[in-house]
Amino acid sequence: MRLIRDRSPIVFQLDFDEPEDLRSASQIRSAALAGDTLVTDAAGLERFIRGSSSEFLKLVSAAVSQGGRGYLDDEAAQSATSTLNSGFEGARSLDASATRAAADLVQSLLTTRFSGRVGRLLQAIWLGSGGALETFPAQIDLREDLSDDALLFLLKYPGIRDEDFWRRISKRTSVAQVGRLDLPNGSPNLDRLIRSGGESLWARACRIVPLAPRLDDAPPQGEFQWVVDRNLLALDGLIYRAYLSEKTEDIARVDVDLDDGTSIRDLHAKPVNELVIHEADLEANGERLRFEMDDQRDIRTSDTILRLTEALGDRATVWRAVVSVDDSPRLNCDFRTKTVSGITNSKPTLAEITRAAFIMFSSLAEPELHELAAFVGSSDKDQQTLF
Repeated sequence: MRLIRDRSPIVFQLDFDEPEDLRSASQIRSAALAGDTLVTDAAGLERFIRGSSSEFLKLVSAAVSQGGRGYLDDEAAQSATSTLNSGFEGARSLDASATRAAADLVQSLLTTRFSGRVGRLLQAIWLGSGGALETFPAQIDLREDLSDDALLFLLKYPGIRDEDFWRRISKRTSVAQVGRLDLPNGSPNLDRLIRSGGESLWARACRIVPLAPRLDDAPPQGEFQWVVDRNLLALDGLIYRAYLSEKTEDIARVDVDLDDGTSIRDLHAKPVNELVIHEADLEANGERLRFEMDDQRDIRTSDTILRLTEALGDRATVWRAVVSVDDSPRLNCDFRTKTVSGITNSKPTLAEITRAAFIMFSSLAEPELHELAAFVGSSDKDQQTLF
């Protein structure tokens, strides 16, 4: 076993009977553990695979096939599946005893590489369920952040509808990390994560582009869906896709057809309630003009800009504006690239920056913008007074 341990070997017994000499059986187990080798038989492996009814047990089963060790006969497999299942549910309910038993089993059943991954997944479930990092009942390399593997597993795991769970998880992840995950079609849990973590997840830039027609994986008409594309978190909304990034320069991954800008009339037509336009950069006849108010008022309330609109007509184009939505930090809106970005070092929440982008750059009607506000995690008050 020492000679082949580096190849993650699995040794199958052809004789299914337990060795009569108990000391010999113990020696086999000890040698298998020391050699990072899995010694099993058809009955034991089949019992373990068939007993893996949950997604968590399927994950462990796959890990055993790649990095299992020790002695796994029929009886051991039955005991292992029971312990692991109880441990997963124990982490959900903060049952320290059941969680510890599962974590200890993971460390003895899997090589270091795989036991670390599964152990950190149990830790993530423990933390998401409200447990403290220092009270996690296992001797593993504790870490505040979530591994990509653990987060991806949670986002694909069915049936976790607890908003408090996802709110806690959102505080230990980021938009950048989600963008690294393989979720081209999103998942219900990804939607829950973003909605529950609207106050902790942030992005510095948001760019809207027309959404190319899709077939089988397209969300139903009238719904929104979070996905991952081009290593960026993105929101699909009807005929648009809004990409988000923590670094402004990363949004350049998304190609866009440059636009001349929008008209002053279109700017005036934007919803009034909850949206304040603080300043606007205009261009007319090759000259540029910046219009802003001395106080916090919306520039659309100014008689001067109304007269300017009448005088310039369609000759003037607004190519940039600074806005805020609700009590958000001020956001820079570039109409040429359909991009909203934070100003200076501000960190707009996903709710703030996506709402600003859809209000400024999309043709969504007010009912659809209400749906957007609810979907991205705005408060009840925000939803009631959005427009």
